[in-house]
Amino acid sequence: MHSFEDFALNALINLHPEDFSVYGLDNPRLEIIYQDSVHEAHVFFGDTFMQDVGGNEVEFIYLMFAGRPHVFSARYEPVQVLFGLNAFSFMERWIALINIQHIYGVDVTTTNPDSTYSFVINHDEDDLNTISPTINGIEIAESDFRTAYRLIIGMNLDAEIEEIYPRPTPAHVFTFRMKPEHGDDTVVSMYPYNPNFYAVSIDGGPISFVTNALEVNTFFRNLRTLI
Repeated sequence: MHSFEDFALNALINLHPEDFSVYGLDNPRLEIIYQDSVHEAHVFFGDTFMQDVGGNEVEFIYLMFAGRPHVFSARYEPVQVLFGLNAFSFMERWIALINIQHIYGVDVTTTNPDSTYSFVINHDEDDLNTISPTINGIEIAESDFRTAYRLIIGMNLDAEIEEIYPRPTPAHVFTFRMKPEHGDDTVVSMYPYNPNFYAVSIDGGPISFVTNALEVNTFFRNLRTLI
């Protein structure tokens, strides 16, 4: 398995900070906007800081997504190339970076029949930025729903593997139900690869990447706190 030198969120630093200048995000050092017919990301990068990791001082950088008040950190070393290089390859390393405005909802199924979830967006007809979300028919606070959605679209393609084809039964399936004007539904299937990773197939295609099981498990843990 060959590691990717790719950007990945490291930790949630502050869910709702009162002062973004503490993180250098009131006047970001770098702004990256990426969009195509089905993918979109708008990210701001702020100040760097040092943190002890296993007895070594490691440099991190603060970042946030446009229109969302949450501050994250990421290792600075793989991010610093973005300050001088094309950002498109960096953005394409996410599994399914799909704009919430382009979908009706997300269906999440697993091998456990009790762990099936239906996300419904319920966009306001006059303002697509306003939503009245539900999960399994239960009304959810918009901020909590958006956090859960970000955990889905923030999953990374962490490493490249020798190409294999999907197995019969995936452990998890995420179906993004697209609005007709934004194309067909996107289906992300995850198959157990080893204790630390899931192999990922997009729309039934061959598998050549894995994602960290920790990110997947974090999403499901967060989801269970909402309903």
